[in-house]
Amino acid sequence: MAFKTVAQKNTVAITSINQNRLQFKVNSEKNILYYLLEQSQSNGEFEIVDRMNSVGNTMLPRTYYFSISQYTTGIFRVRQVDMNENIVFSPNVKYENLIEKPTMWKPEPTITKR
Repeated sequence: MAFKTVAQKNTVAITSINQNRLQFKVNSEKNILYYLLEQSQSNGEFEIVDRMNSVGNTMLPRTYYFSISQYTTGIFRVRQVDMNENIVFSPNVKYENLIEKPTMWKPEPTITKR
């Protein structure tokens, strides 16, 4: 699933999510320390799912990826944190995975008469 969101200068935007990874882009990086992948919980609060350090300063666009479970669904955002602890959030993106997580299946016991 791809999104038509474009990252602005020194900001971050989620550009696609598939069954195994979330892709986000930045148009440039200056003094960025790290990125946090956050997922909305049922109470509306966001929980940190993963963290990734910035590669370094650049004026060129850069693409990053977070690995996600193939059964993940929900609302996601990326939090960008710089050296001064300023925070920028990507727009929220809703992802609904059509693959259902398998349930634990146990065979029923077979009773045979003698």
